[in-house]
Amino acid sequence: MSQAPAQFQGDLRTWIAVLRGSGKRPSPAIPWNTIRGYTLHVVAVLGAWEHLASLSEVTEQEVKAAAVNYSVFTSMRSLFRALRRERRIFRDPARNVHLTTPVRVPRPIPADRLKGLLNQAGGAKDRLALVLMAVYAVRPKQVAEILLDDLDRSTGRLRIRRPNRLDHEICLDDFALQLVKEWLTERHHRWPLSTNPYLIVSPLTALHIDRPSVGIANFKSLRDRIGINFTQLRQDRFLDEAQETADPVRLMRLFGITSYTAIHYVRAAHPERFAIDPTQA
Repeated sequence: MSQAPAQFQGDLRTWIAVLRGSGKRPSPAIPWNTIRGYTLHVVAVLGAWEHLASLSEVTEQEVKAAAVNYSVFTSMRSLFRALRRERRIFRDPARNVHLTTPVRVPRPIPADRLKGLLNQAGGAKDRLALVLMAVYAVRPKQVAEILLDDLDRSTGRLRIRRPNRLDHEICLDDFALQLVKEWLTERHHRWPLSTNPYLIVSPLTALHIDRPSVGIANFKSLRDRIGINFTQLRQDRFLDEAQETADPVRLMRLFGITSYTAIHYVRAAHPERFAIDPTQA
């Protein structure tokens, strides 16, 4: 919240008080994790409105321009409803704004489609890649760019590099470590002279003089064999964990995702646990 322009700080504090049930009218409090997701979206928008003296000057057109997706719009709508209810503004610029893009609620892949995926995957390399994507929710591009130095087999830890963000570390279980062992054994047997620094290599990259990564096209045959898009696998893993724990912080730590994404999946898995935004009451 401190990143927002100074002239909007008072309004933001009022809004958060309403969300926590401390406004002029009693209302149920919503969780801090949800509030944090709201404020992250709103603070990003407020930076573009720094030229305004107060939020009472915001127009409907400016709200439409800032509402790049449903999540941002929901956060702004909550903000202006709270300020209107607390009499800090006299006109709600978001009241007549409507997004035509439908809200996409993630849905799990049917369990019968997930059975036997490893048997369909093929060799050790594809089985390892599939486990990293389906169990640890690692993106295909990230799998392709894992370095041998990122793997610490003695501790079972694997570093996932993320440009412009902090790296994410995952802890591999015994099954995943066994797949790593099988793949490294096969890799050494097939290309004993390879100096390619990447964990995953192909016949084209193993002995290539430039030592490149394989690229995500390398996983196309794997995707075709299992018949499930990798994005669907990632979403299904998030939902599965959200259904088990209902804890967005655990999802953030386990998968290295943002608070907003974690809350999104927990809300999808447990909609009954989320109180109604008091600004909509």
